[in-house]
Amino acid sequence: LASRIDGENPLNLTPAQQTEDPNMLAVEKLAAQDPVLREGLAQRRSDAQATAQTAITGNGSPEAAQAFFESRRAAYAEALQAQADEALQQSADRVQGITSTRDPGRSGLEASNRLRNAFDTAKLEERSLWEAIPFDATVGTQNAKAVALRWQNELGRAGAEDMPNLASRLLLGDEAYGDVESVREIHRLYSKMREIARNDRAGNVTRQTRAKVADDIAEALLRDMGAVDGTTAVGQQINEARAFSAALHQTFDQGAPGRLLRMTSSGDQAIDPELSLTRTVGRGGTEGAVTSAQLESAGVPETILTDFIAGQFAKSATDAGTGAITLNGARRFMANNKELLKRYPELRGDIREAVKRRETAEQFAERVKARVAAEYDKRRSITARFIDGSPADAVKTVLSSNSPTREARRLAREARTDKSGEALAGLKTAFSEHLIHQAMRTKGGEQTLRSDTLIDLLNTPKTKGALRAVYTEGELSRLRFIARELAKSERAVASTPNIGDTLSGAQGSKIIEFFLRFQAVKNAPGAGGVRDLQTSQMVSNRVRDAWRALSNDRASQLIAEAVTDPDLFRALLTQQSSPKLEERVLPRLFPYLVGGVSAVAVE
Repeated sequence: LASRIDGENPLNLTPAQQTEDPNMLAVEKLAAQDPVLREGLAQRRSDAQATAQTAITGNGSPEAAQAFFESRRAAYAEALQAQADEALQQSADRVQGITSTRDPGRSGLEASNRLRNAFDTAKLEERSLWEAIPFDATVGTQNAKAVALRWQNELGRAGAEDMPNLASRLLLGDEAYGDVESVREIHRLYSKMREIARNDRAGNVTRQTRAKVADDIAEALLRDMGAVDGTTAVGQQINEARAFSAALHQTFDQGAPGRLLRMTSSGDQAIDPELSLTRTVGRGGTEGAVTSAQLESAGVPETILTDFIAGQFAKSATDAGTGAITLNGARRFMANNKELLKRYPELRGDIREAVKRRETAEQFAERVKARVAAEYDKRRSITARFIDGSPADAVKTVLSSNSPTREARRLAREARTDKSGEALAGLKTAFSEHLIHQAMRTKGGEQTLRSDTLIDLLNTPKTKGALRAVYTEGELSRLRFIARELAKSERAVASTPNIGDTLSGAQGSKIIEFFLRFQAVKNAPGAGGVRDLQTSQMVSNRVRDAWRALSNDRASQLIAEAVTDPDLFRALLTQQSSPKLEERVLPRLFPYLVGGVSAVAVE
């Protein structure tokens, strides 16, 4: 029991509460018959409650977290609005006349730069979509394995060459996946199957059967990831990323954008940027119309195209030697560029196209407005709920949602971007205050933090993941420890052990008697021999008799004081069976031998 007593325990529990020993708790209850001690124990329990709440809450400020989240949201909204404003301004600046404002090389260079910027922006957005996918999550492999096995049986040994080696090895061989595998691994195999299928269908020598097998296995892998019908959250994210990648491929990898973005082995652009419009839109006819549409959809502003077309028209309609207008040249240009001019009628179509670009910019601005509104919508954004409402309500929403871990992770991820650590500390405090609020119970007008409710909250599977997203494992262990310590205090109050009606000082009395007799013999007169032994025995017996006449009240007082003194209680519990123990324990008891006891020692 003595080994369980710690004088530095966080909630300042009494020795009996720390050990939870029934007899020690009974001693504590008997000692509490003293009004002063009873009041002190009650205050101690109250202090333990306050200390537990303080330890759980921490020193963070939910208001600091709110302020940080608000600054982040404002910066995000400002950046989006700046993009929208820029797009609107560009569309207004594109209104131009028939005469070109720049030479063809400059127009081509600007078109190439715009195309590359749009491509880079799209690639960044594509990357963010793919990086958002939880590739460490696991999915089943049964669909892919079943399709691979079906093809292996259907192809037989004669057609084994048409089974992709990688699929055979990872789905059917000794290295085959288990029943579940990470999304990352399944997606990599899916990409390899698509690559095999594309390669087998390309070139002069094709392998159509193997391409079909690879495509079938790829589709099965998509089903395993839930990406065919979007049955899982991972599948939905993969679908969104795939759709974006497909649109990006269609927009930037094909037609004129693909040719202009292609790079040589030395890292240069295959087509000189200054010739980008001359080699595409400048060819005129149907090709010019098609390529102009492709470049526009890929991010080249219409104003650049119409300005270039106006310049080409001016060149064709102007005699190079005299600068005079040649009707034949103008007609030839119009005839050769009929499809192109249909997109920009009578050269003044640049105005209408500028308006169209304005409409595009405004649509983008509306999307920005909707996105910003979503960030401020408490129904759709847990961050908005935390910022604009009560942090306690936001935490309650997180823990009662269908995906508390995901919602908590969103808040924690944003809070961790605060380099000062104040946002995360404030978020932790908000969660802690919620735990305390949920665990508080009112009885007899007094609020008490219930340890059993707190322990349940910390260990409930639905909330455990959310708490792990916010707290470290060490912090959670600390919370559980505080809850367990608080439980000891509660069980002490509820315990009803019975060891009698009065506080007995018998054991304490024996210990003190032993000490007094030892000291008396040590200081007895005489020096050796039988006479000294006799003298010592007489002194010892005399002290024993005198002490027993005084010991009842003094020993009981000693035990009562030990109820709130961990060091003293440990001393009383320690057996006096060796000189080392005597040296450690007896000095601790000495302060209680003052007064009547010391008078006995003198006698």
